[in-house]
Amino acid sequence: MNKKLLFLLLLTTSSFALDEINHSHLNVRSLGMGNTKTLTGQYDQNLYGNPARATADKEWKVQLLNIGSQFNSTGIGNIVSAASGDLSIEKLAETAGKNSKAHIQILLPSAFFQSGRWNFGLAIKLATDVNVNLRKSYEVATESLLDSDFSFLISRSFLYQDALSFGLSTHAGYRVSVPEGYTFVDLIQGNSISPTVSGREGFRVDFDLGFTYRLPWHFFGFFIETGGSVNNLLGGQYKQFSIHPLNLALGPIYTPRNYNIGVALKKDHLSILKDFALSVEFNELGANQNGSIFRNIHIGVEALLSSIVSLRGGINQGYWAAGLGLDFWILEMDFATYGEEISLNAGGIQDRRYAFQMAFQI
Repeated sequence: MNKKLLFLLLLTTSSFALDEINHSHLNVRSLGMGNTKTLTGQYDQNLYGNPARATADKEWKVQLLNIGSQFNSTGIGNIVSAASGDLSIEKLAETAGKNSKAHIQILLPSAFFQSGRWNFGLAIKLATDVNVNLRKSYEVATESLLDSDFSFLISRSFLYQDALSFGLSTHAGYRVSVPEGYTFVDLIQGNSISPTVSGREGFRVDFDLGFTYRLPWHFFGFFIETGGSVNNLLGGQYKQFSIHPLNLALGPIYTPRNYNIGVALKKDHLSILKDFALSVEFNELGANQNGSIFRNIHIGVEALLSSIVSLRGGINQGYWAAGLGLDFWILEMDFATYGEEISLNAGGIQDRRYAFQMAFQI
């Protein structure tokens, strides 16, 4: 089919803006639990979520390699077509009005350890996150970036039975992101959509601060835990240093200062299940600019069926989520599917995603 005719057809195809909340870290366990993190995080999730939760990690862990990925069905299709050399203009035309999602993250290495009431963690993260929507106006709406980050966490517990904890994470990172609007005119003129050519870049140093508190009473035999955190205390922007390794403009995509709060019910044993946890959280308040408050609601549940198998489920922004964890000691694998809201209102446009994470550890 004539390429010009295909582009004319795209003009009549419905599309949408990309308005999803920019999540700074991929943790598949969390995604399977409705993207809860404030009162359910473990190990690497605490580095980028609520650092006070690190005091709940009672065993040291060194992850030699941690690889995580998530895609939606459109993103998977485009990747398969590109790998087979079949990603033609005709194939792209078929995705008009749909979001293409791909996110790959590597932690290499990461370590978490304890000393008395103190907990520590550190990780080096490399990540790429791609969201592309082909609009009917020949514009490509993008929220895509390349990330490198070094993070360090310190937390301490207080009071009887470690009921109260505080934590602080420090992040030093570099980011490159693509231009947020790429038009057909840019394509005709030969302007590149590559972040290393036409993107924005920047360095930052920022902090996360959090707390958890276990209440001194029970609810039908369940422990009650509360907590909260502030992420990106300094604002999250990558403009603190005038350093341009790629000679690009400053100011890539960023997640602004945001707030998280929640309450959880936990029980060591529930029938045949162990380590049962149910958490209700309002997360990323402040990063949901102009969006419905319902996009900030996350509900998650997890329980151990055995020492190897973990079952998970939840609600993320009004959409169901489910997950499975397998822990073989030196190899840990997590699977999840969840719905992400990519419009400003919960219930607007669901983007169903599939995620997998694998960690080699000692």
